[in-house]
Amino acid sequence: MEVHQSSTDLLTCLKRQCESMHPAIAIELSIGDTPTCSVIDSKDLKDIQEMRPGNFVFYDVEQAEIGSCGYDDIAMALACPVVARHESRRELILYGGGVHFSKDRVTDTTTQPGRTVFGRVVRSIPDSLYWGSVIEGMYLRSISQEHGIVVVPPEEDFDSFSVGDILKVLPV
Repeated sequence: MEVHQSSTDLLTCLKRQCESMHPAIAIELSIGDTPTCSVIDSKDLKDIQEMRPGNFVFYDVEQAEIGSCGYDDIAMALACPVVARHESRRELILYGGGVHFSKDRVTDTTTQPGRTVFGRVVRSIPDSLYWGSVIEGMYLRSISQEHGIVVVPPEEDFDSFSVGDILKVLPV
């Protein structure tokens, strides 16, 4: 909230300076960032004419990682078929890569700090378009253009995943 207030104060000051130098020009203030939008109250927007908060309407893994939302607030998951299994490495290959997600990633700060995460796998709900909670330790480790590699943690039964299964993955 302090960052938002400081930014708004600076923009308002700049707006007043510009308007005093060029009174014929109307300047509108436009701000936007998802973390701020997640905690701000409309009364804090009194000097702002436009709010454009990025992915606020959907949220994603990055917003959950930094605390703007919870994983259960993320509004969409990608449904990706398993195309290969590598039991010895405990990895699944998905048809879901950079074309389907993006090449955005986050650095894990929770269960295994430092690892790169391109998406979080969530529990599927049978015969449903909905999904359940994040499967701890199961994540999209790397992506290429069309495919992604998912790490299956030791706590999950690797044999419960088959080629053709659909995994639901929360994007970054």
